[in-house]
Amino acid sequence: MITEARPYLPTPKEASSWQDLRKNASINGAHDALIPQEYAGVTKSAPFAFDLGRENQLAQEYGKNYQQYFLENAHYYAKESYGRVPISEYEHKIMAGKDGKPELVLGPENISARDSYLVPVLDKTKPEWYQRRSMGDVVWVENMEKMLENAEDGDTYVDFSPTEYNVDVEERKKWGYGYHSFVRLHKVVTEDGQKKLVSRAIRNYLDAPEQTALFEQLTGEVLDASQMLGRVERVNPNYSQAYVKALASRLYDSTPIERKIIPPSEYLQNIKSEEEMNIALKKIDAWLEVVYEMMERGEDTHDILKKFRGWENALRDYVNEKSSLEKFSKMSRQDMKVALYQESDQVKDLLERAYEPGTNGCGAGSGFSETERNMTSMTYESMTKTTEGACPEIKCKKCTWKANEREVDDITKGKLNKCPRCGWKP
Repeated sequence: MITEARPYLPTPKEASSWQDLRKNASINGAHDALIPQEYAGVTKSAPFAFDLGRENQLAQEYGKNYQQYFLENAHYYAKESYGRVPISEYEHKIMAGKDGKPELVLGPENISARDSYLVPVLDKTKPEWYQRRSMGDVVWVENMEKMLENAEDGDTYVDFSPTEYNVDVEERKKWGYGYHSFVRLHKVVTEDGQKKLVSRAIRNYLDAPEQTALFEQLTGEVLDASQMLGRVERVNPNYSQAYVKALASRLYDSTPIERKIIPPSEYLQNIKSEEEMNIALKKIDAWLEVVYEMMERGEDTHDILKKFRGWENALRDYVNEKSSLEKFSKMSRQDMKVALYQESDQVKDLLERAYEPGTNGCGAGSGFSETERNMTSMTYESMTKTTEGACPEIKCKKCTWKANEREVDDITKGKLNKCPRCGWKP
């Protein structure tokens, strides 16, 4: 998965629940964490693969400094969800923690990766198997950071992310998982004085016994697939993604037909390489830049979502070989802004077309995590209102945002129904 740029900070109660989870979780990432009883009976809601609510909040908080991370996150989402790129690349920075030991961090503010990966573990709206699986990511960070204590440039590590074999595939698909698994190679490098962990995720469709065989071929260790999440092993630095892919393909071909995982044909059609996707995405980056400007200015979330999903529709056309995206390649940001706001013929069909969400291991499609689940209107009465002289003031109860004259007018007309800074809705 592409990593989030900023983590959720748990409340004391959530942190306590996390400690309970940790006490009952095997350090090798096995699925034996116990979910607290207080989470039982909570309505489950599938996550978005690309949470625009979170991106919107970060855009308004960090301004232009966050734009490159937004584009990177959107690109990764596109590659995995639409291009089904067999090999994807992402990275973490390696910094010195408070104790002087290596810490994996994310985003412009160098936030702890462990804290970010804690979010779905504590999310009571997720099913138990999803929370347990997410715990493997937290354990992976801990194990990886221990490995990095004695690491040098060039050192290479591997971890496995097998699919959830014991969960019905239709249930998996509801939550952004499916038929595929990943093998992830991680290499320590230094770029411009910054030490990083550069990772490549290689997609495969191996069954559990073949995962065990591949793990042994790469590490020399025998490990059941159910014990793999979170486990990190050092491997030969000469191992490449092409080598891993070749080993996985050989194992897949030799899998007995009665156990072979055969995904639907659409999963295997029009698969794009990372290079192909990079070229395509560059042609429509101006579209994403306009969406980012809308978020930065706090524009209506429904408009932002419509524009972002139009971008997704354009990508789907490219992947399905219905468009080369060439007509967008010469458009400047200003040209794209005019086209999107006027809904010109160049983009009109993409903006109005029915939305078919892409899926990956983070969830399904794009959306505002809070906006689409709570559509009540924001009014004078529902906001905290004070009076300074004769001028009414509307301000958010969750952050420091105060409405200006234009925003007050938008609220009274029903055009603005949430805080444009933090996304809170009354």
